[in-house]
Amino acid sequence: MATSEKRAEAARGMTQLSENEIEDLALDELRNLGWYTAFGPDIAFDGPHPEREAAANYGDVVLTGRLRDALRRINPEMPDAAIDEALRQILTQ
Repeated sequence: MATSEKRAEAARGMTQLSENEIEDLALDELRNLGWYTAFGPDIAFDGPHPEREAAANYGDVVLTGRLRDALRRINPEMPDAAIDEALRQILTQ
C-alpha cells in the first residue's frame, strides 16, 4: 500500500499503523518539507558516514557537530569561545 494511502486510511481511523509505518510516514513528511534524513547506523561512530563520537549513544538526540556548524553559520562574527559556550548552554539546559 502506498504511503499516501496509508496516511489516508490512518486519518479515517481505518487501520492501525505499526511503529515502523509511523516512522516511515514521519520521515516521508519531513523529506517532503525539505528536510534531510539519515539512517542512524550510517552516522554512528563506526558507520560509513560517522557524525557521532564513540562516547555517544543512540539515545543522544543532538548531533553536536551539526549543531556547532549551524551556530557558526548563523553567527559568523562570533569567536569560537562564544560558539563553544552557546553549545554548552544548549546541551545542558
